Amino acid sequence: MDLLRVKLNQQKEKEKICKWSFDMTKSVQYDAVVIVGGAHVSQLSQMGSVLAFINEAFKHCKPVIALDQGADLIATLAWPGITVAKDSNVVVSQGVITAKTPDEDTGKKLGHAVYDAILAHRHWERSIEKVPA
Repeated sequence: MDLLRVKLNQQKEKEKICKWSFDMTKSVQYDAVVIVGGAHVSQLSQMGSVLAFINEAFKHCKPVIALDQGADLIATLAWPGITVAKDSNVVVSQGVITAKTPDEDTGKKLGHAVYDAILAHRHWERSIEKVPA
């Protein structure tokens, strides 16, 4: 299997090899899943292995953090009982933390929410029976 190469510094053209990705591991091996926003999210949302990775983390009651377009991706999964942010406010819903265009004012709340969700480790209150994974 090919290793992923990530450019760390565009000016110096240094590359670092990423040893693991969603194709090489299971989400249950991690304490949380974070989906950051960007143009790449539209590509990720079309990849079944990515969606399985995210759904598996949710089904195993792991924290899921999604920002900007990442929050849009979470909304498309339509997890039962989960509320997703529609603006810059941080929304915490059963260990799923979302924010659209977080700013300096919401940054502290976001940081605390992520810390608390990971500290809790699992979020057993979720309804997971109908979530594919």
